[in-house]
Amino acid sequence: MGSTKLLDKLLRRSGSFTYKEVQALMNALGFIENQKGHTAGSRVSFIHPVSKSIFYMHRPHPENTIGKKTIDELVRFLKEEEII
Repeated sequence: MGSTKLLDKLLRRSGSFTYKEVQALMNALGFIENQKGHTAGSRVSFIHPVSKSIFYMHRPHPENTIGKKTIDELVRFLKEEEII
């Protein structure tokens, strides 16, 4: 799925948005995924190397679907950073 379709799906706040789709979208927007250290657990960050913007989230488990709260936080972050 292309980044435009992923962004449209995210903005519709679909309950079926997966972690792999977050990875693909953030990568398309220029972010780099980061999970540091053995104690990071499921916590990951997406860092934009130019603007230094950082979005933190927890990787969903055991399922792969992103929760509504995380979707809302991601949309708010992208708007506040004027990425969308």
